[in-house]
Amino acid sequence: MPSPDRAPENTAAELSPPRRVLVTGAGTRVGQAIAVALAAPQVSVGVHYHTNRQGAEQTQALIEANGAKAVLLQADLNDIGQARGLIDECVSRLEGLDLLVLSAASFERVPFDSLSDEAWNRSLALNCSAQFAMAHQASGALRQSSGSMVFITCASTLVPMRNYLPYVVSKGALRHLMRTLALELAPDVRVNAVAPGTVLPAEDMSDAAVQ
Repeated sequence: MPSPDRAPENTAAELSPPRRVLVTGAGTRVGQAIAVALAAPQVSVGVHYHTNRQGAEQTQALIEANGAKAVLLQADLNDIGQARGLIDECVSRLEGLDLLVLSAASFERVPFDSLSDEAWNRSLALNCSAQFAMAHQASGALRQSSGSMVFITCASTLVPMRNYLPYVVSKGALRHLMRTLALELAPDVRVNAVAPGTVLPAEDMSDAAVQ
């Protein structure tokens, strides 16, 4: 047993707060809330968006109101080249990276009898393949900073739900990707995931379904 007079070598208090952050899908919904929550003086936040420039600009204004710097970064994460390029651009403009939050995702409702290969591929491409590409591309910068990455998975990875089969499977794969990357990148990079339940209803969800 360690001596009671000796402080533990590693504590949460010793972890430096991230100064250079990238949040994907930061122009709307949960991604926007995460980006704004991370904003603080001397912090630079990369605000990724795909098509919602107006939402990203709103996120930028909220971040800057908290005394932080915000950099807008546009990329279509369905394109693996753009997904990897997003990381390179962010690292260049922020001069490094301490925290990568992978929030961007699709949440497509597809009843089982209406499933198609296209619907399956859309979910797996954005919700898993693009996430791996960005994590892989960012690993060098995060190793240099002893940084961390956080995936946003879903409670459905443990309790599946009907009519969202491709989404649920893609998030389950993402959970296992997180666990495997944690092994691959330890001890230089911390890799975690947050698996929320319903935070905001899907935009196409009926009032009856919300209730």
